[in-house]
Amino acid sequence: YAKQRIGGSVKNAWLIGERAGEVQETLSGAVDIALQVNDNASEPEFWMKQVAVLPQRLASNFIPLLARSSITGKTMMRAGVLITAAVSVAALVFCSLVEYTLRTSSADSLEIQALITEKEQELDRLNAEVELMELEKTKLDILNVDAFNLPAIFLSHLGDLVPEGLVLTNAEVKRGDNQWAIVLAGKSTVSLGEVAPLLSQLQGALEADPWNTQFTVSWEVAWMQQLTQGRAAQSGDVGFEMQGILQ
Repeated sequence: YAKQRIGGSVKNAWLIGERAGEVQETLSGAVDIALQVNDNASEPEFWMKQVAVLPQRLASNFIPLLARSSITGKTMMRAGVLITAAVSVAALVFCSLVEYTLRTSSADSLEIQALITEKEQELDRLNAEVELMELEKTKLDILNVDAFNLPAIFLSHLGDLVPEGLVLTNAEVKRGDNQWAIVLAGKSTVSLGEVAPLLSQLQGALEADPWNTQFTVSWEVAWMQQLTQGRAAQSGDVGFEMQGILQ
């Protein structure tokens, strides 16, 4: 494969993972290349460091382009808020100067009062713009998906994992001690007998990479309860629930 892809030959290979040493002993006599073990790959932060150095424009980057672009948008939003705040402070200073001028000069009080009213209205408008920008910033923070927002990443992919015939009515992702707990609940549009393969497919997809979910409550628990209640012949509205921990 290497000769076909890069026109060269492989002279050595690196093995990574917790059992890399065992694999090296097993394969050393079966292949004609040098096998080396990367001891750093067994560290808990190994993959996190590898992902961190990936180019942001890499097509296979786990963080979507929209999420990366939103970081720039957030920066511009914050800059706009700071500029607006500075303008508001300047307007307050100006109003103070006008008040001082009114007290220390013999200028027409009606004209100055009109100017004060105008500046106060401008200040109200600027404050309204600041509140609007803060609201938009809050929305952006909610929609922003980054490497530390696992619930958003998981929920954004969940729709692709649910087979046709199942309808999710509840999906929760909660932070625990060094782990993320998930709770999925819903119902089916097929009978109790037909829903079992669909639930098994959903659970298998969540147990596979990259989620590696360890289920504490399988779909089989609620399914067996409904089976014992004699609902096997009924069609549709078969409830299910699954609980697990993301690895």
